[in-house]
Amino acid sequence: MFNASYFIGAIVGGVIAIRFSAFFERNMGYAIIFCSLVMAVLTLLFSFSPIPFLCALACAAMGPFYQVRDICQETLLQEVIPKQKRIGIMAAKNAILTPWSGVTYSIMGLVADAAGAKTAFIAAAALYIMTFLIALVQPRLLQYKQESQA
Repeated sequence: MFNASYFIGAIVGGVIAIRFSAFFERNMGYAIIFCSLVMAVLTLLFSFSPIPFLCALACAAMGPFYQVRDICQETLLQEVIPKQKRIGIMAAKNAILTPWSGVTYSIMGLVADAAGAKTAFIAAAALYIMTFLIALVQPRLLQYKQESQA
């Protein structure tokens, strides 16, 4: 149920990204930062909620924010990479991140087995908070679109 609600939210997020693409293009840095913060809050909500329906709603709400953040990150990355190096760099990124995802799933599975699922989700929320804080202290991220339009 949780995975299905997340993917429904992800589909909605894709539609939102299409519908408001001009807004996200102008505010890419802010969107990345805001979505990271919301993902942290929703993951904590999921962690502490004893009501399965609320957990499913949190999962559904995560989908749009994850999609928007991911789309903005990919767009930003593609725009800053020189055109002649883009394919190679993006291929290398995917070659590194695909197995890394498997490793992180395994690590979080071990954390869940050793300390419980709630602890694993709290750890995930902490990682989202770290992402938010790292992005927040990057002034070039906030000014990205303003610089590129100047």
